[in-house]
Amino acid sequence: FVPAAAALAAAIVLSASAAPAAHAAPAAQAGCAGNLLQNPGFEGASHKTESEGTSLSSAVGNGWSPWFVRGNSTWNREPEFKVEQTAIGGDSARVHSGANSMKWFTTWGTHTAGVYQKVASRAGTAYTFSIFAQAYSGEGDAFDPVRRTFLSDKDKPGNYEIRVGIDPTGAVPLMGSAPPATVVWSAPVRTVDAWVNLAVSAVAKGGSITVYTHSSMEFPVKHNDSFWDDG
Repeated sequence: FVPAAAALAAAIVLSASAAPAAHAAPAAQAGCAGNLLQNPGFEGASHKTESEGTSLSSAVGNGWSPWFVRGNSTWNREPEFKVEQTAIGGDSARVHSGANSMKWFTTWGTHTAGVYQKVASRAGTAYTFSIFAQAYSGEGDAFDPVRRTFLSDKDKPGNYEIRVGIDPTGAVPLMGSAPPATVVWSAPVRTVDAWVNLAVSAVAKGGSITVYTHSSMEFPVKHNDSFWDDG
């Protein structure tokens, strides 16, 4: 995988030949010929998602669909999905590049949620999906005047975890349910207030694969937010 320090945008990339996942082609710059995702940087239009089973307030970038595990008002609450837009007052520290990022969050509740996209594939070919993500979590409201954004609470954290996955069968979840057991996941990461490049590889089993983002946390603290960009 291309390390985050290389400052390349994340991508899902078609391998040059059939190969095991360990030999998948490296991530490429968003917008290049190798990127198979629609709207990878969330710079395009967005759409409301109540017809897909979310609340009226949610919206996601075109090309993507939301998923979440439906629980109660505290544990696994439905998050709100929105596109963070600096053009209308969005937090620029939560956008990796361009003007937009994808965000979902709960207040005083946990969630297990993300967005996904189904992509055409060739059976037996290895694919790599990577994306930049940043978590913001905790009970405090400390403000960083340098970055001009709020900071996660290290004393009372939510223990927010982020990861990415590929379903090599192209399966998609029912709204209110977790992604299928066939998803291959990256290791979970608990870094907060910094962009992390998450990546995973898998070999397609048929004519489509599905890429997933995933966030979950341990505690229902005041702020449980994540931001995703440059897929």
